[in-house]
Formats: sequence, C-alpha cells, structure tokens
Amino acid sequence: MDFFRNIPTVLLLLLLLSAATATATATAAASPATATDSGTDTGVTFRYLDRYAVCSFSSNPYGAEIYIDGKLAGTEPILNHYLIAGEHTVAMSKTGYKTAEKTFTVAAGERTTIRLNLEEKNSPMAFVCLYSYPAGASVTMDGRYIGTTPINNLPVFFGIHSIQYTLDGYESVTSAIAADTGKVSSLSVTLTPKANRDPVCNFISEPSGATISVDGKYIGTTPFRSYHIAPGTHRIRYSLSGYKDSSETYNAVYDSSGDIFMTLTPLSAA
Repeated sequence: MDFFRNIPTVLLLLLLLSAATATATATAAASPATATDSGTDTGVTFRYLDRYAVCSFSSNPYGAEIYIDGKLAGTEPILNHYLIAGEHTVAMSKTGYKTAEKTFTVAAGERTTIRLNLEEKNSPMAFVCLYSYPAGASVTMDGRYIGTTPINNLPVFFGIHSIQYTLDGYESVTSAIAADTGKVSSLSVTLTPKANRDPVCNFISEPSGATISVDGKYIGTTPFRSYHIAPGTHRIRYSLSGYKDSSETYNAVYDSSGDIFMTLTPLSAA
C-alpha cells in the first residue's frame, strides 16, 4: 500500500529527470562548434583539432592591425587564433610604418607564434662614411650638399647614391656608394691636383679688324678667340689704321679665361 501511495512522487521525479535531459540536449544542440573551413573563427572545440592549428600573432612595435588571408582579424596581440591547416598569409599594418607581410604553413594540431617587425616609413636604415685625401673636400650626395670630409655615420636611405667631391686646386671626383640596410658603408677617394692649364684669352675691339700684339709680338687681328697665353703679366696692344693705338696690361693666371676688349679712338677725334 505504501508503494501505491508513493506513485505520484515517483512520477514527479521521472518527469523532472526527463525535463533536465531534454534541456541538456537542447543546449548542446544550440552550441555547436562554429569554426568553418575559412579558418578565421576562434570558436573551434577540441574535437576539431585534427583539422585546425592554434596561432598567436604579435608585432613590433605593438598595436598593429592584423589581417589574415586578407581579412581583418583584430589588433595585436591576437592569441589562440584557430586556423585550418594549410597555407595562410598574415599582414600587419600600423600608422607611420610599412606594412609587413608573411606567408606561412601550419599543420593540424600545431601551435604557432608569429611576430613581425614593422619598418618605419621614410626612416633611414643605412649609414655611410665618406673620406677624401686630402680632407676638407665639399661633398654632395644626389645633388644635395651634405658637408665636408671626413663625414662619419651619415644616415641615408637604402639604395645607391651619387657622391661628388670637390676641393679647390683638385679635380672633382664623382662616384657612387651602395647603402645597405642596417650596415655602414664607406667610400674613400684620393683627389688629383689640377693640371696647370694655360689661360685662354679672347681679343675683341670696336671696331674690329685691329692688329693684335702681345708683348710686341703680332698674333692676329680682332676678333681673335681662344688664344692660349702664358701665365703672367702681358702688354696687349691693338692697332688699326685711322685709329689711335690702344694698349693695356693683362695679368693671366692658370685655369682662367677672359675677354680683352678695347674701344679704339679715331685719329680725327684726337
């Protein structure tokens, strides 16, 4: 008789147990693994690790935006990001820095950490040292004056640069230097003294046609151009019929050129 009196209680317990089982089943059905074959969702459960790898991403400097296979995944650092096994590409970008990119391959069940260094935009990444013998030469790089030799550890952009050395009394020298990222490159030149070139004169008169004499020696008639004259002081005289002779002293120096112009005065005006 006691058993029959307890039937309602037993039925109630059975009903409660059945309801709890149904709720658990419904909850499980509503919470499946959400990872897809794109490999970009972090909701993978452990039963999917035979297909996925676990990856972490960071950048130097910190705070870069991270793109995985062309899609924004978030801001650095990103930890425990699930990716389907295979090849992927990660790109990291940050204002003021060049975008860094890397292609990598992961295996199922693998844990991988990827850290990329970002390079500042327009940041000098190489150094050059420039020397000349003798020292004190003016130096231009790519047409821009940068100082006098010796020049040590000058920061420059990566690549090939044109260097020109100039120094009074010496031939100018133009050369090239290759600046390599993270390295110090040197360029030394020996300057050659200029050859002592004779001065060049142009003899001009008004009117033209006057005879020219240098130190009393006839050399031609005006106009007379590109005459190589010895360095030193010379007496130049122009003579033309109907005009007064005209003369002057001319000081010629090496590596120079000049015009010797005279206006002749008619004899009738004398």
